[in-house]
Amino acid sequence: MDSLQVESINKELNKFELLAGILGLAIVDRNGLTILSRLPRSIEERKFGAMATTLIGAMETATAPFKEDLINLTIEFENSQLIIMSSDTNIILVVFTELGIDLGFMLIEIEEILTNIKNILRG
Repeated sequence: MDSLQVESINKELNKFELLAGILGLAIVDRNGLTILSRLPRSIEERKFGAMATTLIGAMETATAPFKEDLINLTIEFENSQLIIMSSDTNIILVVFTELGIDLGFMLIEIEEILTNIKNILRG
């Protein structure tokens, strides 16, 4: 990824972070390596990326008999939630949000930013 792509992706993330309820986010690759992140200091970036990749991979394997593509994975905690969405470009976007956000709206926004990031990476 060149510096222009990183700059363009950072601009997309800046817009996305303005949404209410976003606690942090990361872009990771299918190997679990964190490409870019904006996570709270209390979350270890490397472990977070590896965890997200492992979770989405396990769910894809578990749901393979349904013969449909997995769109996203949402994990709800007591006070927060993770939304993990993969793309066809080996990029996974992981969003850490407050609990009780408008999930439908957030999923639409995540899809949009993921599409924008894919377009940036394709050149």
